[in-house]
Amino acid sequence: MDDRQSDAGPLTTSDPRRYWDAVELPAFGSQGRVYRAKQRRFDRREKVAFVLGGGGALGAVQVGMLQALIELGIGADVVLGSSVGALNAAGYAQNPTLEGVDVVQQAWLDAQGHDLFNHGRLWSIKQFATKRTAVYEENRLSTLIDQVVRHDRIEDFKIPLGVMVTSLTGDPERCFWAGPARDLLLASSALPGVFPSVVIGNHRFIDGGVVNNMPIAQAMVAGATKIYVLQCGPKMAETETFGPRPIDHVIGAFALARKARAWHDLDNLSADIEVMVIPGPSAARLYYVDLSHTAELIERGKAVAHAFLKATESPASGDVMAVAR
Repeated sequence: MDDRQSDAGPLTTSDPRRYWDAVELPAFGSQGRVYRAKQRRFDRREKVAFVLGGGGALGAVQVGMLQALIELGIGADVVLGSSVGALNAAGYAQNPTLEGVDVVQQAWLDAQGHDLFNHGRLWSIKQFATKRTAVYEENRLSTLIDQVVRHDRIEDFKIPLGVMVTSLTGDPERCFWAGPARDLLLASSALPGVFPSVVIGNHRFIDGGVVNNMPIAQAMVAGATKIYVLQCGPKMAETETFGPRPIDHVIGAFALARKARAWHDLDNLSADIEVMVIPGPSAARLYYVDLSHTAELIERGKAVAHAFLKATESPASGDVMAVAR
């Protein structure tokens, strides 16, 4: 249980954090969240946003989540993504239908079959010790991007798309709503030390997840009144035990910092915004480029999203546990 939860009673004015309901999904080892709107503004229409966070190979679960949302008749007016989530978001934004998401799914499955990262884990580990800026000389996700993206610029997509990147000059936190689609998606997924940075114009960019893995605040700025967060991991409040090697502690600390940023942004959203945090299924610890479980992750992502959305529609079912914050 999140150690920030409390049974002390109603939220006081001195505590700005939002109440949320925990949605327990024990069959998947997952816990979602629902942040209910406490106020309503009648001077604007409802605007739905999908926010897709990063997660390396676990990003495949978001394909199944998008399928579930579409099957239940839930659509987005605007979509935002960071890291590999930006790629999945792009596929939806250019064609927000099951057919459009099928294109993304096929790209993921083809990547699994082609063994994009075929050097193996031991080779990758050795590269971290060499004098080079990145393990891979090129971003291998370019194969997925080229298979998914059909437009040169993101402003040409059917619905607005926000791509989160990290700039190495000036303000590091950038969310682009216009610009070259391929370059922006490569930049958003350019994990430091793994893939090379990307130069766009006069600036150099790296993975958007470095500063903001879940562009929730940007969705609010875009006017969203209801936000669906498509999370790759099973629990926002879960802090995994760091592995035995120094690199495991570095990666673990990085993951913890990203979760902390997401918590902060969710806690500080306007009270008139509703947020549904859809969790991913619990999965064995995967190497960040291990695509061997892609098909299974897509199916489980779809199943857990259906279960979450069903539970939030029927609080009396017992699957929803109210948590005082």
